[in-house]
Amino acid sequence: MWRIATALSFLFTAAQAQTPDWAQIGTIFTNRCIICHSGDAAPLGLQLDSYENALAGGWMGAVLLAGNPDDSRLIGRLSGTILPRMPLNGPPYLTDAEISLVVAWIEAGLPRGDADPVSAPAARPRPAPGAPIVFADVAPIFLQRCAKCHSRNSIFGVAPEGLLLESYDTVLAGGERLAVLPGNPEMSEIWRRLVGLGQPRMPFDGPPWLDAADIALV
Repeated sequence: MWRIATALSFLFTAAQAQTPDWAQIGTIFTNRCIICHSGDAAPLGLQLDSYENALAGGWMGAVLLAGNPDDSRLIGRLSGTILPRMPLNGPPYLTDAEISLVVAWIEAGLPRGDADPVSAPAARPRPAPGAPIVFADVAPIFLQRCAKCHSRNSIFGVAPEGLLLESYDTVLAGGERLAVLPGNPEMSEIWRRLVGLGQPRMPFDGPPWLDAADIALV
């Protein structure tokens, strides 16, 4: 029994020691990052939905520097040494093991490997006409365009007007004022800010504002 346990332990350690490639790292990004960092509205232009996009970086340049995790800004964001910490809807954040895997991948030179991860489509699916709309349908909109300010990880330090748009419960709770009045979008402050009837219009970094289809979904 001891020999079997020792052999299994050795195999597990050997597997851990293998150089991670994009299939592993891309799966982490798919699970935790591309809900925001994909498509044309990706924050700071950073798309993490493909190997090529991840290496290209965003408007501020590369976030991954081959062989140099200490100066790779993505690691700073994931570990919280650069704020706001990512993912914006954390905690929970990436585990220490997941961050270590990304660090090891960068140290290894950002190898692509032979296979892509199974990833969610870059285009966010919309509910079919007539289908019930639930929070999961609008959550990606809030996370991609709103949570950079309206979260516990707000770029302002504190969410404006105390409004958190991280989860179903925080959206309904509102902040200094009621943000959502169920059944009445015209009296809901979120809708009024999105269409420009309330000021300042949101998202605060617009234009571009939310497109008509996203506003209609909200």
